[in-house]
Amino acid sequence: MRFSKVLTGLLFLAVSAAATPTPPQESSPIAGGHPGPRPRPLPPCNSEYRPCRCPPGSTFKNFTSFSLIGAPAAHVQIVMGDFFDMTFQSLTPNSTTGSNQVAGATRSFNFTVPAAGYYLFREELTKWKTWPDGSFIQEYRQHPDPPLVKVPGGGGGYYGMWQRIIGQQTLIPNETALVWKNWRCDIGEPFPAVLSHENGMNKASSMLQDLGLHTGVDIKAYTTFYEVRDD
Repeated sequence: MRFSKVLTGLLFLAVSAAATPTPPQESSPIAGGHPGPRPRPLPPCNSEYRPCRCPPGSTFKNFTSFSLIGAPAAHVQIVMGDFFDMTFQSLTPNSTTGSNQVAGATRSFNFTVPAAGYYLFREELTKWKTWPDGSFIQEYRQHPDPPLVKVPGGGGGYYGMWQRIIGQQTLIPNETALVWKNWRCDIGEPFPAVLSHENGMNKASSMLQDLGLHTGVDIKAYTTFYEVRDD
């Protein structure tokens, strides 16, 4: 029981740090939430995590998924840190450019829409950083940033998308706190991002179990929405 309380307490600390409205500190890979006060007028959304506005006619969405994986952060990197390998999300890029884990690398997808055709979506890696304890940050964005990508068949569209995955080694050697931040400008619901992120975190844990690298306790992924606003 005491061990379970320690796990829950550590996750609470990680979640609190990730949601606190203060700028991130380079000494820790757990980055803060949107810093205040809120400026007027809001600047256009971009790779900087701050209060921002989307293009007219689109919806601003700001949410974060959290989980705890019973494995060292260095091992979580094996399944989540490779920008070109998205097995943990059950996605496969149809093409890539640049060098893996080097800012400027891109990955492209051909997403098929039943009875409506397909569309091309591309993402660019903007940051990859690791720490000696295995903690890491991966940041990427829609590329080019941010022209409208329409989904055929009236499925909405992407008007800009920015993501930050943080893997924080906790005080327990076989435990990693995961924080997956996503702020985006959507028309409708072009992609089930929340479901994809939560399933990806949970699958990463399963993959580590299959590799024999999972020896701790998990807390399954869940998501907190901070803001949904029509611009």
